[in-house]
Amino acid sequence: MKIGVVSDTHLPKRGHTLPKPLIEGLRGVELIIHAGDWNTLQVYEELSEIAHVVGVWGNTDDDQVKARLNRVEIVEAKGKRIGVVHGDGKGKTTPQRAVDTFSGQTVDLIIFGHSHIPLWEERNGILLFNPGSPTDKRKQPLYTYGIVEIGAEITARHEAYEQK
Repeated sequence: MKIGVVSDTHLPKRGHTLPKPLIEGLRGVELIIHAGDWNTLQVYEELSEIAHVVGVWGNTDDDQVKARLNRVEIVEAKGKRIGVVHGDGKGKTTPQRAVDTFSGQTVDLIIFGHSHIPLWEERNGILLFNPGSPTDKRKQPLYTYGIVEIGAEITARHEAYEQK
């Protein structure tokens, strides 16, 4: 199963529509997971034209997004459990807040956002994955999103581009 992973799109502040390299890169995925900071439901609607969308709300999302989505989700895909959270909060690092969210629960992969910093890290047999941002790279050299593939194992990679 091929899954597109996105976070921190921040529309319309960071653009009027999702970037073409992102849209083209997500074509053919079976599911899109968004880890929050959509800002408006426009992003949900645009992504839904590509594939089924599951996501959580983040700290900058409006009330419509918060009314439609949960703060935390666990997605089951091909026998694997994927925890999804934005990762904002006080104290600790963003990855540690994401890990702590799923403490005591069985997950194979944790997807989070908030920092806009792409991350691929394994901790205690759990893959932590932050796709970065496709619209607001901040101090990162490139705009990014992720592709996760689930078969017997989980693989994840970042896809990057220079210009929106």
